[in-house]
Amino acid sequence: ALRIAPKSAHYWQLLGDVKLLEKDYHAAKDYFGKSSDLFPENPEALDSLAHINQQLGEHQIAIQCWQKAAQLEPDNPEYYVSMTESYLARNDNVLASQAISQALTKCPDHPKALLLKAEAEIGIDNQNLARLTIQAAKTVVADPIPFDLLLIELDRRSNPHGALNALQNLAEAHPENPQVLNQLADYQIEARELEKAEKNLQYSLSVDGENPHTLISLGKIDRLKGDLEQAVARLTQAIKLDPSLIDAYLELGQTYQDRREVNNAIETYHKAIDMVGRDPRPYIQASAAYKESRDYRNAEYMLRQAAQLSPSDQSIRRQLAAIVALNLVNNLQEAPKRK
Repeated sequence: ALRIAPKSAHYWQLLGDVKLLEKDYHAAKDYFGKSSDLFPENPEALDSLAHINQQLGEHQIAIQCWQKAAQLEPDNPEYYVSMTESYLARNDNVLASQAISQALTKCPDHPKALLLKAEAEIGIDNQNLARLTIQAAKTVVADPIPFDLLLIELDRRSNPHGALNALQNLAEAHPENPQVLNQLADYQIEARELEKAEKNLQYSLSVDGENPHTLISLGKIDRLKGDLEQAVARLTQAIKLDPSLIDAYLELGQTYQDRREVNNAIETYHKAIDMVGRDPRPYIQASAAYKESRDYRNAEYMLRQAAQLSPSDQSIRRQLAAIVALNLVNNLQEAPKRK
């Protein structure tokens, strides 16, 4: 069809949809981009392009696409909802609050918009308004569980033990809900209650066997228990289910480091960078792997990239200063050998 009509935006859009189903996200991005270029006034094409950029961590591009789509279709609240998700991913909580307010103006009972409104207010540290938003939402939404989970997460800051108990009670009330089981397991992993966490995750996997987040958490437990081969298998499967999940690459890379397979770890971190290049975390872990292999030059380079992506992160700055000094010392020691 494209040979006959190479300038058909519709065909490029369909081809992008196919690549999305195949999980070839970068190809999908290219095809959605061509569709949008051929028909720039089509909000559907802009929405598809925005979503794939969001999935690949290109949040600023995604936001710009949704802003254009909202101008073309101003009564559609979904563009503001999606825009808010990208603002939150960038920690632009004030802009997130403003964008989601636009969505709620158009659709006051929009469940996802209400949830994002609460998340944005938590990010601004306006906890009272966040609680009021959650409580009001629970009276109008069909599924209050996401709001229960967010409220538990909010309470966890001041009362971790109470939050864990509340989450256990919620899991008892909704034993078939993978989201509840997975959040409970994450809390239990942090508390080093690995057997309880694994039990909940295994049951979660029996409910939804295609949930990559469940596999990531199980892989982490395997790694902590020292079952590194099983961890690699689970995390590899998680990446197959969703190749854009950076957490899976990070956990897999750490597993390879635990196995003293530094080259495999570095390769895994580079795959994460190739998939989502604007997340500083794979650069930080790649730097640690390069440092472990005494490749201080690349360790420094990776941290410099991370610092560019997250310039206000003082932890990255401190690590960079340390590796720069280490690299300098190493160069001075190596200089006489090269003569």
